[in-house]
Amino acid sequence: MTVRVGIVCPNYAAGLYGGVEAVASWLRDAVCAEPGFDAEIISIATSRRDEVSTRLGSPATWARRPSSAWHEVGGVPVEHFGCWLAEVEPARYLPRPALTRRLRSFDIVQVVSGTPAFGNVATRAGRPVCLQVATTVESERRHEAGHRSDARPHLIGAVRAAVTSAVARLERRAVRRADHTFVENEWMLDQVRSLVGDATVTLAPPGVDEHRFAPGSVVTGQGYLLTVGRLGSERKNLPGLLRSYAAARRNGHLSLPMVVAGGGALSPAAADVMSELGLSEHVRVVADPSADRLLDLYQGASTFVLASHEEGLGVVLLEAQSCGVPIVSTSTAGAAEVFRRGAIGQLVDTFQGTSTALGEAMGTWARRGVDPTVQETCRAFATREFGTAVTAGRYLERYRALLR
Repeated sequence: MTVRVGIVCPNYAAGLYGGVEAVASWLRDAVCAEPGFDAEIISIATSRRDEVSTRLGSPATWARRPSSAWHEVGGVPVEHFGCWLAEVEPARYLPRPALTRRLRSFDIVQVVSGTPAFGNVATRAGRPVCLQVATTVESERRHEAGHRSDARPHLIGAVRAAVTSAVARLERRAVRRADHTFVENEWMLDQVRSLVGDATVTLAPPGVDEHRFAPGSVVTGQGYLLTVGRLGSERKNLPGLLRSYAAARRNGHLSLPMVVAGGGALSPAAADVMSELGLSEHVRVVADPSADRLLDLYQGASTFVLASHEEGLGVVLLEAQSCGVPIVSTSTAGAAEVFRRGAIGQLVDTFQGTSTALGEAMGTWARRGVDPTVQETCRAFATREFGTAVTAGRYLERYRALLR
């Protein structure tokens, strides 16, 4: 008998540049590689403009129920399900009939969603439900608010706070109802333990496909600095990274070029910093690189840098280490988890003068150039701590236990 696992992921895309889609893709591949198991990815709506959802702003959708549509992502067929009232955030976390019927076709439902509220979509499936989460909505939005440069009108801020409070209640309900919760870092482990104790939670960071993400042919010279992520995401703090890079160049700490790669386009704030500091000659932006191109970028880098305000783990950190590249990162909960396990590189205290401290750390590692010994050490760490055989086993073991 084949155990069928339905992996539920918000608005699933290719997952090339980190995030929950990368975790869902990794888990699907790992489950499918295990004899006696199979997995499919189920995508669920997160956009107010979702085409298979009912939408307040589209009267033509009012008379219909949320539906689904098939599409192909990276050669993998994915069924995407809409929701009721897509503009209303809490509605996206609720069950809907078509999705519930689909989830009943699986033996295990695994929700991979970053934050727990999406676990509520599976509460009527009648199947064991596992969550895979990294943070909470309250924590994520607190970080965003702390680093936002624009002041929001009082009414908008009040509505946002009310919505966040409602979602937080849904998160707690999802955790309490889940059969098991996998968390990515120790901070989130403490949050879940405070709700359900120890029995139904496991610290189980996702892994990296060490066969795909591997060092390339021998690279000589100094290489370049690399960062990877969604180019328009405020959470990735590209403006701060660019300012740190520019300061390090001015202070003589480094001279290497930087490559900024990821999905979408630079945010206006990041583009403004590029222009203001005259970085176009030193920073190359690679938008929407293919999987093969992204691998080439990892393999040619001498140092990987991440300046995020908040990360549940940071899959891109694992991919860089697996390719033999040392990492420099701000001290998010996720990066702290990676370094706690022995990552090669430097963790920068987010509460220091980030521009100066991050720039100095980049310079320290950039001056080492491409060091074969460091490459081997990075690779050995990634394989030992985050290789798929090690990390996926925790999930598969729990699935077997839930079905006994």
